[in-house]
Amino acid sequence: MSKKLLKLEEIPAFREVKNVRLSDITDNLRGAVRQLHEADDIEPFLRAILSDRAATPHGPAEIVDIFTHRIELTGSDGWAAFVLKGRSFPTVRPQHVAHQIYRLEKIEGLHFAALGATGTVLDAVKEQFSSTCNRLGIAHAFIDADDFARLFWAYGFLCPRDGSRIVGGRCHCGYSPSHAILNVLQTETLKELGRAHSLGQTKALVVLPPGSGKTRIAAKDAKSFGAQSVLYVAHTNEILEVAAAEFAAVYRSSAITKLEQGDGKSKGVRPIKLATIQYLQKNLSGLEKASFDYLVIDEFHHAAARTYRKAVWPAPGSEDTELGVFMGPEVSHGETEIYAGVQA
Repeated sequence: MSKKLLKLEEIPAFREVKNVRLSDITDNLRGAVRQLHEADDIEPFLRAILSDRAATPHGPAEIVDIFTHRIELTGSDGWAAFVLKGRSFPTVRPQHVAHQIYRLEKIEGLHFAALGATGTVLDAVKEQFSSTCNRLGIAHAFIDADDFARLFWAYGFLCPRDGSRIVGGRCHCGYSPSHAILNVLQTETLKELGRAHSLGQTKALVVLPPGSGKTRIAAKDAKSFGAQSVLYVAHTNEILEVAAAEFAAVYRSSAITKLEQGDGKSKGVRPIKLATIQYLQKNLSGLEKASFDYLVIDEFHHAAARTYRKAVWPAPGSEDTELGVFMGPEVSHGETEIYAGVQA
């Protein structure tokens, strides 16, 4: 194998980083990266990115103080080792990494190693790391704070605006990443929805904790389902703003419209329509001829209310609706009865 020093974008597992330019990194984002802990933050982020690959036949090896994972590089699959230093090491000195660099020689099948540090790395450390990798005949890379910023932005962990954590698919400022690593709950739910599609089931109830990313699930599933006309219903405009960001991340902003009083007909061709339950109450007649093949009712625990029963059951165009996804953090007896009626 070539003894090559690689740039971050040359590593196939980190391909999304090509979409983030170094010049776009803000001081806020860079500062947030420097506050990340090597074990509590950086390693879990990297683990999630590497596990997001289409095929991950092997898990990490147990090597003390070194994060290892199998990755594909230059057409072959082998072990990669990451020596990580976060906020605990504002300056990385030889004595901080000597034992880890030594352990690289003990990893059988190693074909790539990276030294990632959010602080300052002394030249002596770089020389020691490079010489070891060259002697082992493996490709290697140095990942600095700017590289981590690009990486964690590209994969939807940090907000590029202020460096805040992305929780539930979005930042508190409203930013929603176009590419984000799905969490376990989202992944498993999308699998179950896919199974429902394959069985010809037309209704699904998604019950997950607040902040787990239910709206991103709906957007992803609608896209996967091939929905041509989506109606998303919630009880507040604030929720619709969040939904707009989530669907824009999966589709595009120009595909989305929020139905409001006085809307012109020009917006009718947009496939993703967002509406409050209050709007539906006042405009049912105008939507009767509309055909939606994917219906989302958010905060479904409100569905037992009379306003929902009147405006949504049956929903506009429900006779033509191929799939309905109902989402909420909890389901009471009354709401279960409604759902049972919808499935019938």
